[in-house]
Amino acid sequence: MLGLSSIRHRVVLAFGGICLAFVALFFLWNRWDSQKRAQLEQIDAEQRTLLIKSALDASGETLQHIAFDYSYWDEMVTYATKPSETWAMDNLDTALTEAVSGIWVFDKMGSLVHGTNSGPKIQNLDLTPADVKRVFGEGKFVHFYYRKGGQILEVRGATIHASADAERLGAQYGYLLVGRWWDAAKISRLRALSSCNVTIARKPSAPGSARLAS
Repeated sequence: MLGLSSIRHRVVLAFGGICLAFVALFFLWNRWDSQKRAQLEQIDAEQRTLLIKSALDASGETLQHIAFDYSYWDEMVTYATKPSETWAMDNLDTALTEAVSGIWVFDKMGSLVHGTNSGPKIQNLDLTPADVKRVFGEGKFVHFYYRKGGQILEVRGATIHASADAERLGAQYGYLLVGRWWDAAKISRLRALSSCNVTIARKPSAPGSARLAS
């Protein structure tokens, strides 16, 4: 028969084993819970990022469509080469909406032909012909951000071509830029949509290019 001390020894060992098992299970559960929370936080961050991206894409679609459609148009070609303020008032000024704050037309040398906007009171984007040509480079479409007096303007643009040249393979007659101001209301909507503190930060840039950011 087992002695009393031997039984106690076995009970202690069994109890100790149970305690070790509980401690091991606790650490395993805690590790699993931490990993699960990290995964959920990552999923939440990805979903918020997608929401913001979707909102930004939706906001830019109108600009992109107008930049595309208005820039391969025989009447726009005529206007870029022989400006008419009456035509601009009837066709450009009337295109301004909540989603389109401004439209700017440049001739093929990059000089401003017409500029109008419904945001901060500026007519000229202060882009030199060299700026315009540098922004486009060899491309036919552009997307960048422009800073003016503390305001941020999102800009889409395209080279100007004839109506039959939607592929933009023929002669180029100028440049069209379409923009929307990023005002406090727009930023507030992004904050509400993402439940994040959305701010606009300036991207480090080379000297002389602080106004423009891609």
